[in-house]
Amino acid sequence: MKINPKLLAEIISDLGLNVQFVKGENKVIRNCWHFCTDGNAVDAMFYDEADFVAGMNRIYVTVKGYRVVILAFILMDTHVHFILYGEYDECNRFMHEYIRRTSWYISTRHKETKKLDKVPLSCQKVDTDAYLKTVICYTIKNAPSGGIGFNAWNYPWGSGALYFQKAGYWTSPAWMSETHITHAGDTSRALANRDGRQANAPSGESDTLRLSEGSGLANGYNPTRGTVKDRQKILRTRDPDLLDAPMIGDLVYPGEYVAYEIVEKVFRTCKSLNYFLCKTKEDDVDGRGGSLSHLSVPIQEMRQHKNELCRELFGASSIKGLDTRQRVLLARTLHSRYNSSPKQIIRLCGLVYNEAKGLI
Repeated sequence: MKINPKLLAEIISDLGLNVQFVKGENKVIRNCWHFCTDGNAVDAMFYDEADFVAGMNRIYVTVKGYRVVILAFILMDTHVHFILYGEYDECNRFMHEYIRRTSWYISTRHKETKKLDKVPLSCQKVDTDAYLKTVICYTIKNAPSGGIGFNAWNYPWGSGALYFQKAGYWTSPAWMSETHITHAGDTSRALANRDGRQANAPSGESDTLRLSEGSGLANGYNPTRGTVKDRQKILRTRDPDLLDAPMIGDLVYPGEYVAYEIVEKVFRTCKSLNYFLCKTKEDDVDGRGGSLSHLSVPIQEMRQHKNELCRELFGASSIKGLDTRQRVLLARTLHSRYNSSPKQIIRLCGLVYNEAKGLI
């Protein structure tokens, strides 16, 4: 990721990356923040693979307008987490703009108007380098912690796969393979990878990768060739500075907007990252505000059970036409049949957690 030289110097100084590491010594950080939306506020922010791909690309398009550096992030079905570096007001504006654009996307594709207009946005100050390591690991562990069948480093809709990866090996993410990354109008597909090497692929060979093949997620989008018009449609922008980003199918390479090099310097070694991934607990972050339910059943599966019960109990295909009494009955039935948290069930049934938690 390219960072403004002045901002890069500020980050290096503030995160203590220009001084010798001393074990057990906590460095105070001034301008780092953990933002997240309330997962109880909506039943879903991203419904399928197409939504997640659009959500990833939306980060790239949105952050270019702000003096903000993304250190880590994850997109979950019902909420998002971002670890940002920058002045608080600037980071806050970026987050509100990202949510605004996501709400507009939902309105356009799913016909649910103003869905995210009142979604609560929380912020924690990341005040030490030790807590920065903790909250980065907490963020990229959201998927496995939520019962979704991915490791922290291979969940496709977050930054976990970027850190301490080595190009050219079979364990590397697909986006690190030059044969899958293209630029608009690039027929030779020669691209320097993150190690600075060059690789050329035969002209005319397929330059797309279908993420749904082996991703474990629902098929939902068709990758397109990287023409300028295609990219304008995919990225929903005509800004020429944004259209030449390296892409894998319809997905902008996440290293274009995540400062993974800075995160690697923060942890120093892969061993350190693995240590914090293992030791970080939800309470380490929840105690400072924000929460994440520990789920026994993945939310995608629970959403399917919810729809099945809607048909069984009320003859309805969704909860949209149900009144409060019916939604409470649906929540009680889900809770009695499936091993899932009340917080997740209440969220899926479109109820307010503080009002409904004593009713199921």
